[in-house]
Amino acid sequence: MNQKVADRAVQKYARQIPTPVAISLSDGLALVPRVQITPSKVYFCGPECIICKWGERTSIYDRILSTLNGIVIGELTLLQQDIREWMGDFHQIGNVAKYAARLGLSFGSSEKL
Repeated sequence: MNQKVADRAVQKYARQIPTPVAISLSDGLALVPRVQITPSKVYFCGPECIICKWGERTSIYDRILSTLNGIVIGELTLLQQDIREWMGDFHQIGNVAKYAARLGLSFGSSEKL
C-alpha cells in the first residue's frame, strides 16, 4: 500500500481510531497501533504491547545478513547472482502466495545439479 492510500484511509476513518491510553511501559516494550485492512473494510484496533529489540543485532539477524554475500553448502559457494540466475526471474509476480510457491518449486527439483 502506498503512502497516499494510507493517508487517505487515516483521514477517512480518523474518528474511529481509538484514543491512546496513558500508561508507562518498562524498557524493551512498545505500544504499536494495529490496523487490519480487508477488501471491504478498515478495522482500527487498539495498540498492542510488543517486545521490541529495535537496534539490537541478534545472531539470527547476522545469519540472514551473511546470506546476502552468498550461501556455502559444503565446498559449493553460491553467490546471490548465481542463485537468481538458477531460480529464474520472478519480479513480475505480484501475488505473495504465488511468488512463494514458485520459489518452493525451484527448491523442489529432483534433478541433480
